[in-house]
Amino acid sequence: MVHLLLALALFMHGIGHALFVANAWGYWRTDAGHGWLFTQILHAGQATEGVIGLLWLVPLAGFVGGAWGFYSQTPGWQPLLLVAAAISALLILLWWGSINSASALLALAFNLAVIAVILWQGGRMAIPN
Repeated sequence: MVHLLLALALFMHGIGHALFVANAWGYWRTDAGHGWLFTQILHAGQATEGVIGLLWLVPLAGFVGGAWGFYSQTPGWQPLLLVAAAISALLILLWWGSINSASALLALAFNLAVIAVILWQGGRMAIPN
């Protein structure tokens, strides 16, 4: 049961990245508007942010695939989740200011927990059914 719940948590975290894709396309913005990278450094418009926002699909796919790999204990799910969590954390920092801070903090904490557990387990993380 714990195995299934963890797989569902990973899956739902991955699907949650769709909200960040929508944010990059101009939906559900905070009052700050665009993230610091786009306004202060790149001086980019909405179109540029939207195109770069497609990068959010990488951790979305990585977490969904990693959740399935974790659930089915398919080899290679650990590196997939590790990369997805690292990319997600980086993107959250790049979009900081334009996404809801509570969502950003929770997603960042989840990513860091995934990274820490996988590194701590050294790739040996297998929970029996």
